[in-house]
This record gives sequence, C-alpha cells and structure tokens, in this order.
Amino acid sequence: VGGSAFQGKWTHETEPGKRLEMIIGDRILWHEGFQTHMAHQSANRFAIVLRGIVHTARLFGEKLVWDDGDVWVPWRLCPLCNRGLVWSARSSWTCRSFEACGRRAALDEIAFCWHCPGCDGDFCAECFAHFVTATPVVSRFQQAAKEGRVEAKRRSLLRVDGTGETTTD
Repeated sequence: VGGSAFQGKWTHETEPGKRLEMIIGDRILWHEGFQTHMAHQSANRFAIVLRGIVHTARLFGEKLVWDDGDVWVPWRLCPLCNRGLVWSARSSWTCRSFEACGRRAALDEIAFCWHCPGCDGDFCAECFAHFVTATPVVSRFQQAAKEGRVEAKRRSLLRVDGTGETTTD
C-alpha cells in the first residue's frame, strides 16, 4: 500500500478533527496509540484485523468508506493559517477553478467543501482551490434587517419598504 492514495492523516467525517488516524506505508497508527497492519486488496481497497474482526475500507473519491459504515476524510491544514480544516456542508459557492474542476453549489443546494474555522477560509472539495463563499441565502426580512431597514417596536416588527411607507409584517 506504500505510496498510495491512502497515505496521510485521516479524520472521521462525523467528528472532523476530533480523532486523527495516520496511514504510513502498510500500517494505520490509531489515535488511541496502537497500530494495525493493512492488507492491500486492490488500488482502492485494503483490509485490516481490528480486535479480531476483519474490516475492509474502500476509497471513493477522497473518502475512505469502511464496511461498518464509518467514513474517513483526509485531514488537511489550511494553506492560509495552517490550522486544521473541517469537512463542511456549504451552500452557494463556485470553485475558483470551476473551468478545470467543475465543482459548485447553487443557491438552493448544499455541497461539501473544506472549511477553516481559524481564518474562515473555504476550499474546493475536488481541487482544493481557495474560494470565497458567496453571500449566504437569506430571506428578504433578514436582508432588510442587515441593511438597517427593520426596526422593532412594541413587539411588532415594522418593515420600511422601498417606497418609504411603514407596514406591519
């Protein structure tokens, strides 16, 4: 398995960054401190024996999917601030290298990408290009509040529309 796509640090998709597992050569170095040997089955599949039970893992894109349902994603460091990235669902973004990789999320859909909680940077899940997340989808009310066109008065929300008239929602 040495030199394959399995090499490197991995984290569990359900709790990114909480536990890191390292694959070096034909061994997994587990977060808990023990090691297991990997038996290469194909270019994208291997097996291990863990606590007397044989488990297999298969590479699907950048995800390592285990036969017990666990999913690992590569652990990456932010190229902007060198902190750990998390696998995150985001809406409304387009990769800066869209012409090359084709990855994006429209306004009404969610797609996964890498996110840095340290500098708030977002990175394409396919090619790892840095991109700026588009303005989040917000309701007209949220947008009006953001622009200072909404005021609270006697537990009623008043909206000042574009005509200058005050109306109650």
